[in-house]
Amino acid sequence: MSQANMQALLRLKAWQLFLLLFGVPMVLQAVVISALFTESEILDPWAVVGLLFVAFLTLGLLLVWVYALGSHLYRRLPATTVMSLTRFRIAVVLPVAYVFLLLLYAGNVFREGSQVSVNGFITLFVLLHLSSMACLFYCLYFTAKALKTVERNAPVPVSEYLGEFFLLWFFPVGIWVLQPRVNRLFAAPPSQTPG
Repeated sequence: MSQANMQALLRLKAWQLFLLLFGVPMVLQAVVISALFTESEILDPWAVVGLLFVAFLTLGLLLVWVYALGSHLYRRLPATTVMSLTRFRIAVVLPVAYVFLLLLYAGNVFREGSQVSVNGFITLFVLLHLSSMACLFYCLYFTAKALKTVERNAPVPVSEYLGEFFLLWFFPVGIWVLQPRVNRLFAAPPSQTPG
């Protein structure tokens, strides 16, 4: 995704971002779930793949917004703030790769009709899932801390950005609170960041 597209994503109004991150995936999920209730035996297994695809799309869209926000905020951090952009980038990519691999695996199982090796699959699934959860929490931590640090233009303790962390975590609600702040922040040039 280009820098211009990421900047445009940060300038969306809260309702536009809400529809993109929550509305579109919910409509797609409703379509896929309705396919589960049809009489077709062909669609039933693929509906599960469809649900995984919607999860992949939702996670992907959310992480694109979080990545755009985190990477652009990183450029505006005060010089005294120490945060790792490389670690943030890795933490963004791993959950997407995990869901993509899960989607490919599920599609392969349904296409070939093969049986799942339960023990190996569950072990791998649990390890990848826990790793992805840790990466997601790191992304939320990084973005929340960067947002509050840029707004204050000084390093902040955990208690200062804990609210932003939970708003990012519960993103359908948090979008309505955070996106107007992001809009104000990126409407001003970096030297005139509102504090």
